[in-house]
Amino acid sequence: MSATDDFSNLSIWDLFRLEVESKTASLTADLLSLERGAASATLLEDLMRAAHSLKGAAQMVEARPAVRVAHAMEDTFVSMQKGDVLPTPSRMDLLLEGVDLLQRIANTSSTDAVALQKADEDIDGYVERLSRSDDDAATPPGAAEPTSYTDVTPPAPRAAAPAPPPTPQPAPGPAREDDTVRVTAGRMNRLLSLAAESLVTTRWLDDFIAAGNRERHQQREVAESLERFRDALATGADNASLLERLASAQRHFGEMRRSHTSQAAELGEIQRRSSGVATRLYREVVDLRMLPFGEGVGHLTRLVRSISRQLNKEVRLVIEGGTTPVDREILERLDASIVNLIRNAIDHGIESPEERVRKGKPPVGTIRLAASHRSGMLFIHAEDDGRGVDIEAVRRRVVERRHTTEDMAARMSTAELMEFLLLPGFSMRDTVSEISGRGVGLDIVQTAAREAGGKVTLHSEPNAGLHFVFQLPLTLSVVRALVFEVGGEPYAVPIARVARVLRVPKQDIESIENRQFIDVDGEHIGLVAAQQIFGSGSGTSSDEVAVIGLGRGSHRYGLTVDRLMGERELVVRALHPLLGKVKDIGSAALLPDGTPLLIIDVEDVLHSIDHLITGGRVEPASAARDRTVTRTAKRILVVDDSFTVRELERKLLAGRGYDVDVAVDGVDGWNAVRGGQYDLVVTDVDMPRMDGIELVTRIRQDPRLHLLPIIIVSYKEREEDRLRGMEAGADRYLAKGSYHDESMLNAIIEQIGAPEDA
Repeated sequence: MSATDDFSNLSIWDLFRLEVESKTASLTADLLSLERGAASATLLEDLMRAAHSLKGAAQMVEARPAVRVAHAMEDTFVSMQKGDVLPTPSRMDLLLEGVDLLQRIANTSSTDAVALQKADEDIDGYVERLSRSDDDAATPPGAAEPTSYTDVTPPAPRAAAPAPPPTPQPAPGPAREDDTVRVTAGRMNRLLSLAAESLVTTRWLDDFIAAGNRERHQQREVAESLERFRDALATGADNASLLERLASAQRHFGEMRRSHTSQAAELGEIQRRSSGVATRLYREVVDLRMLPFGEGVGHLTRLVRSISRQLNKEVRLVIEGGTTPVDREILERLDASIVNLIRNAIDHGIESPEERVRKGKPPVGTIRLAASHRSGMLFIHAEDDGRGVDIEAVRRRVVERRHTTEDMAARMSTAELMEFLLLPGFSMRDTVSEISGRGVGLDIVQTAAREAGGKVTLHSEPNAGLHFVFQLPLTLSVVRALVFEVGGEPYAVPIARVARVLRVPKQDIESIENRQFIDVDGEHIGLVAAQQIFGSGSGTSSDEVAVIGLGRGSHRYGLTVDRLMGERELVVRALHPLLGKVKDIGSAALLPDGTPLLIIDVEDVLHSIDHLITGGRVEPASAARDRTVTRTAKRILVVDDSFTVRELERKLLAGRGYDVDVAVDGVDGWNAVRGGQYDLVVTDVDMPRMDGIELVTRIRQDPRLHLLPIIIVSYKEREEDRLRGMEAGADRYLAKGSYHDESMLNAIIEQIGAPEDA
């Protein structure tokens, strides 16, 4: 649907699809409540009525398969009301299967006669199974149980769809306050942007009123001067005419001042009203993006049922803070992450009923999802009451995966070891199951939290489960941020990503191996000048250094800035698509006085800091303010996702006199090559996020970089691989399995010459 569509533009089949989305969402919730033992006359009546309503709607659009399914479900609910049929698990499976069938039919094109005919044929077996007795109603032999979330989850949106509109009447009455209105995402986003701009614009009047106050003060001073002048003349020469004219001017001036005072008071009232209206408008439009937390995660109840049955476990999902309003976009970004947490909790964490009883726990495990607002932030908790994390097993796994040495792992705290669970590819299992075990779940949890402008922490107690806490902004349209200044330019960092803020006397800064550190609670935090990251000019000369702490664990750094400007709520503005991904920058905003500022991409900044540290190019925070860049050697960028290969190539080239930087993958390399001046790029092919072929292609397509020499070094030795690299634009293609140090050096000298030629 386009941004201007409304219900009057929808076909009757589209209206039917909307009704199916709405009714099947309530059907699913009620069926799960019925299975949990909440049987009541009211609940069964609601189920029967929903099935009957869907049957009538299907008859209107002549969707015969849907009519048959809804009718069979309606008969079953009537039988349950009479006590002839019991809500057994197998019966619930069939009724939920009917929900899926209705949604599949509704999502079929009304003009696809073949698909509708096929659906009608599939209904025969379903109706026959649903009409059997309880003992025979189980899934027939050969029919596979659902094995994944996609097998059991209907293709409905995450939130329950709006109730369908009534049939249009020639003369509709006035809309009720509780009527549901369908608003397209495009229109909602534009309204939000306009409301945010209105809010910012009205605040500009504050400066106008302040200027008017200063003018009135000046007017009072002039009036007092005129008064003194008149007194002086009155005691001097007798000049009645002069005194009369002066008195007249003074009267006019007084009238003007009273008029200005009245106008200023009126302007102040207008400003207050305008600001109030803009604030209410903004909040109303923000509310359009919100939905109750319980509504947004309600579909997960069915996921828990499906997976727990598949694994022969008993697990229930408890949702707390269900009425807490949550930004739809935030929930959409977190949905896959929460699904992975639930999968991991049921598969890895929650024990079998027998094991739980032996441990003194109730046989039914619990997964809790909770949402709340606190300190201007949204907090989402996801926890289970399973076995928790064996921290010693994590310690051993970290050493086995060669993430660190055995001595270093032995000294790590529980919190530091838990951080490894969020690494890509890290898993505590050696085998892969259909439910979990590929080691990607917790990685996407951290990534999703960062993309939503927040962070995630995890805690665990033995035999008490695993607890995740998401700290997120209330909405993605407005961010509460710390504003700071670097080289006279304002920047901002989301408060949720700030570890701490410090003002450190320069004499407290320590130097170790040409790196500057500060000691915070016994921990050494490395300092990196923001001027070096953002390429800004000279800063301030103060006896104190303002430091913004970023990152966590071993990736915690202190970013030194010129000036801290305090916290502000900023209306987030996306950068123009033509700019692409701007290195270290995520978005933009306007200060209340209209000054533009850039909101930093914290993950990108942390990558840049790692990049500087790996290349040994971190400048002292105090010296970075007045630095001058002088190129003393030819610069080479090495791009490879293998730490070993990166270091070997860096040491080889640096040992021969080249200035070498490194990048950990194609995206990091692309950001580096756009932000720096390099004489040559050496890149691998197989890398995450962006491979070497795409990196070469992008460089060749960039008007500023298209002449930059590029050498590919890859384990792929086939001729077709070499041709693919050369066709992308590489100048040389070397195979890692056969090249020697000298062959690589000779290839580099052929392209850019020896380092002493710089």
